Amino acid sequence: SSAKENYDSKKHSLKQKLAQNNNIKLLQIFEDEWNNKKNIVKSLILHRLNLSENKIGARQCVVDICDDKSIINNFFNENHIDGTVKNWNISFSLIMNNEIIASLILRKPQSKKYKNYYEIARFATKLNTSVPGALSRLVSCAKKWCLKQEQCKGIITYLDQRLGSVDTYENAGFIKIGETLPSFWWVSLQKIKRYNRQQFKATKDKSEAQVAEENKVYKIH
Repeated sequence: SSAKENYDSKKHSLKQKLAQNNNIKLLQIFEDEWNNKKNIVKSLILHRLNLSENKIGARQCVVDICDDKSIINNFFNENHIDGTVKNWNISFSLIMNNEIIASLILRKPQSKKYKNYYEIARFATKLNTSVPGALSRLVSCAKKWCLKQEQCKGIITYLDQRLGSVDTYENAGFIKIGETLPSFWWVSLQKIKRYNRQQFKATKDKSEAQVAEENKVYKIH
């Protein structure tokens, strides 16, 4: 119980800030990611060190909008540490030799505050591949598409700072408007498994804490 009482939900966020202030790229990886997605983690590390195995310029590729969602979902499941997302609207991809080199998907934001916007839900490049200019080129295509959509005011996105990248979207033309509080996941120590924060929510009869206690899961931020 003493460990729980001393738990600081901002611990890892503060550590990331300290690293950034000292020009250190800090990647904070979960145990299950290292165990289950080691190839993606290694690719991220090499990319941060500018040691990616392949380098392809964005202008060497052609832009494609793929109607087959299974192809795009497979790409993100194989190349993005968080996999794909549900209910996205449209994808923009860079193609070379009939292969996806980089891709970006848009969806309607979950927050009602941004109901007239689109959100970049995922962006990724092929494993072990650096694609300079990819994000800027795909964002440009996304902006042109959004301008044609009725009542669309713009594009938003969120940057997961735990992966050691800070100004990626600002370099692509975005304006930073703020920082959210540290997010959290549920962890089962018995199953050595991590769950989405929506997995164990309060019910009409039980609080979130009671639901978590029954399922023997704990928060990790």
